[in-house]
Amino acid sequence: MRYIVDNQSKQVDSKSGDPCTNNYVWIEHKNGEWTKYSHMTKNSATQKAKLKVGKFVKAGTYLGDGGKVGCASGDHLHFEVGVPRKSGSISATGGFLRDNSNSKRNRTPKICGISGGIFASGTSYDARNGPGNIRKGSSEVARHGVPARDFQCLFDQATGSGYELRWIDGFDRNGKVYYNAVFGPKGRAQRRAYFGLTGKQYQARFDQYSKTGYRPVQVETYRSGTSVRYAIILKKRSGPKSVAYHGVSASAHQKRIDDLTKKGFRPKNIAVASVKGTRYYTALYEKTNIGSYQAKSSLTPAQYQKLFDENKKKGRQIAYLNGYSHKGKPYLSAI
Repeated sequence: MRYIVDNQSKQVDSKSGDPCTNNYVWIEHKNGEWTKYSHMTKNSATQKAKLKVGKFVKAGTYLGDGGKVGCASGDHLHFEVGVPRKSGSISATGGFLRDNSNSKRNRTPKICGISGGIFASGTSYDARNGPGNIRKGSSEVARHGVPARDFQCLFDQATGSGYELRWIDGFDRNGKVYYNAVFGPKGRAQRRAYFGLTGKQYQARFDQYSKTGYRPVQVETYRSGTSVRYAIILKKRSGPKSVAYHGVSASAHQKRIDDLTKKGFRPKNIAVASVKGTRYYTALYEKTNIGSYQAKSSLTPAQYQKLFDENKKKGRQIAYLNGYSHKGKPYLSAI
């Protein structure tokens, strides 16, 4: 906490010429930006929220109650992001940024869960719970059922806290896309992750990074309404040769898997999306000498359990598992 004023109670008419005395809180962040919360009710920050200058706060901390103190037309929260000067940065009255002509010290905040991430003039927005803050230091972080509109925010929080996306699973429910994801601490090798891609966008990302030494470590496909969407995680690395394809029919997939197996490739991911009663396959293979394997991509839950038990007796372990809906019924793809 950098600055706190909490002793004002008067609503001020900005046309009256009276000073815009105001209650506010300024918070300094590690990246050099400050955020301001103002027009709060008297004593809500220091007495109710127990805030003090110099106190460290984290996401979710209660800061006070919104009000109409100062030059405010009614109850609301004024939220501001800026990069102040190192000294003399705040005005004595109102807590305004000094040396801010043409708003050159203001920054545009990115808002989670809205189109473009930036508030649009003349548009109303409803506040709601986001995916939650991700703390540093965990060996693994998993999130389930995150709405697509919030996933970029979650991804940004995770990468900002030192994590990388290790696994992503997309699915459609009642026409809306959700994600399951696993994050782990960033390794030495660089990673890139993209989601919500059309087939054309997916191919463009694949081609772009393949030229600079990146290889896919996971491919994913899922339904989005009446369309097929893709996600891909790439890693800059050497190692076994890999082959990937996306959005092919069941017959084309079977031919590819047969041909690649003869050449020594083994499937790593086989993701399936069903749209309008047709299955579309996206797969990743690596050239490896792991020996025998079994891959099935249209298993009912009962068939999967039977196959799992049979393979367990033969000493095989599940290496990949993904679910999807086809003609209103659940199916599983397993390696």
